Amino acid sequence: MTDTQPRRLSLAQPPVITTFGIGIHDNDQPSDYCTSGRWRLHLYHTPLTLVVDGEPVEVTAGQAGLWRPDQHLDARFTGRSVHTCVHFEVSSHAAERVALPALQDLRQRFGAIDAALVEALRWFARTPHRAEARVWDVLWQLADQAPLEPPPVIHAAVERARSHIHAHLHQRISVERLAVIAGCSASHLLRLFQKELGTPIVAYIRACRIQRARHLLQHSAIPIKDVAAEVGIPDLQLFNKLVRRELGAPPRAVRTGR
Repeated sequence: MTDTQPRRLSLAQPPVITTFGIGIHDNDQPSDYCTSGRWRLHLYHTPLTLVVDGEPVEVTAGQAGLWRPDQHLDARFTGRSVHTCVHFEVSSHAAERVALPALQDLRQRFGAIDAALVEALRWFARTPHRAEARVWDVLWQLADQAPLEPPPVIHAAVERARSHIHAHLHQRISVERLAVIAGCSASHLLRLFQKELGTPIVAYIRACRIQRARHLLQHSAIPIKDVAAEVGIPDLQLFNKLVRRELGAPPRAVRTGR
């Protein structure tokens, strides 16, 4: 019988984020990307079947799942599957623990909570403590199931460009192509991106590629050269250089945790 009883976590202090990303899968094969040994919060944009410790669980779009560190997850995708995921550690002070549902339908709250996590993802590479504060707030919101105040509305052109970036990290992404998708000129999109997200487009794409690479290196057995291709940096030498610069260690060390 699958354990979907409420989780009890200590929220006396902010969580320590170890992995943050948006998972996008395009095949019908099972995957065990979600084995981490840490708490895992997933927001599911699309339905899928999870196999939790050998038991199938049907997940619907708009649900949030909170999975214990000792639970083994296998995902069965049908077509394109998208989920926002954050893996984290929390303190073990029993007296401070609060209950959170293992799986809950967020309904009209899904958009606001997912937007909050996506905003935290943007902060994670540069200011991880700020990202952890936002995830901490989201966990409290999930605990008391209260509506979450939505983050500031992002310009529609930037949202269109950002959605394309997350869905096409494995491909070459040009500012000119993003401008066409966003419906404005390249120069205007560059200004909008800097104003709305506080970072240049190229830096944002690079941060997304690196975070996706970190997730695949730490939570899959995909060969390093294939990870490089999956995140749109097929030049292995360049991939090694970028990972070392952004994560402070070469890909092999990131994978082994050394």
